[in-house]
Amino acid sequence: MKGALPVPYIVAIVIAIVVIAVLVYWFFVLSGQGGGTAIEQFCLAKRFTYCSSWAAVGYDPEKQPGKKEFAEWAPECGTYTWAKAVSMTACKEALGQKSTS
Repeated sequence: MKGALPVPYIVAIVIAIVVIAVLVYWFFVLSGQGGGTAIEQFCLAKRFTYCSSWAAVGYDPEKQPGKKEFAEWAPECGTYTWAKAVSMTACKEALGQKSTS
């Protein structure tokens, strides 16, 4: 059959695509883009947003963001031990404010 690709070429192309995909994944994991570091930075940014919105209402427990604890407000961050300890005092410290309570 004229113009058809032989089977070995098709197999070689599939293997090359798999190898390239593995190398790209490996590169992202080693560079920190695919590992836990990027996710933790995302969660720290969410903590800052949570604390900032709580600070904007004067740390009034009745006006707490959604009246939820941080680990409940951002469940994807609940795997970090610091996420369970986010409180009014921890928010003030995270924002660089002096805690009076």
